[in-house]
Amino acid sequence: MRSVGRGFSRSHADDFLLDQLDLYPGLTLGVLEKQAASYRREPRTVPGVLALLERTGVPRFAADVRRHLR
Repeated sequence: MRSVGRGFSRSHADDFLLDQLDLYPGLTLGVLEKQAASYRREPRTVPGVLALLERTGVPRFAADVRRHLR
């Protein structure tokens, strides 16, 4: 995390999403379910969305969500 002034800080997307999952696990999982359901093309499942997120730069978040799904 890096300070950018005026009490704000910048963090990597993986870190931000991990924080959201830690603070609001039910809400975060619900958002992923809604996101998957809203797609007209693949991925249309939470595991599919996680695979996409993993490839696009948030692999730790995707892995942690998978642990919550078990």
